[in-house]
Amino acid sequence: SVFVGRKVTAKNKRQFFLPSLAILVVGLIGLFVTRSAVLVGIAGFVMMSANLVFTAVLNAKVRDHTPLDKVGHFQGIRMIFYVLIPMVIGPFLGAAVIENGGATYFDLGVLKPVPTPGIFLASALVCLFILIPLWFAWKSEDKASLQ
Repeated sequence: SVFVGRKVTAKNKRQFFLPSLAILVVGLIGLFVTRSAVLVGIAGFVMMSANLVFTAVLNAKVRDHTPLDKVGHFQGIRMIFYVLIPMVIGPFLGAAVIENGGATYFDLGVLKPVPTPGIFLASALVCLFILIPLWFAWKSEDKASLQ
């Protein structure tokens, strides 16, 4: 992300969104299908690298569109969308996937669900939902550039 970050600020940020999102999904699918420690490490590295690049590009794009006199206001809004909403929705989705996985174990006399690799597949599917607001943002940006 550090190496790509320099190119992001110098070039059109739009060209980095889809490749980084695609690599993120590939990494998540890799985590879903692999079981050996080495392959999980590689898939995790791919996933986290793409996540960092995507986040850097998104933050740079938001920063470009933030009015200079409202920077402090938008930091709070960014925290809502980058921290609060994912921290509320993510655990519910993860818990639903794990509960429906069916695998359980006993811990101190309590039956608990086993976290399954399905959470990575669910994450990959959630990543695809990013395409919806991205499409609207690009459409709005293209309209603004024509005017």
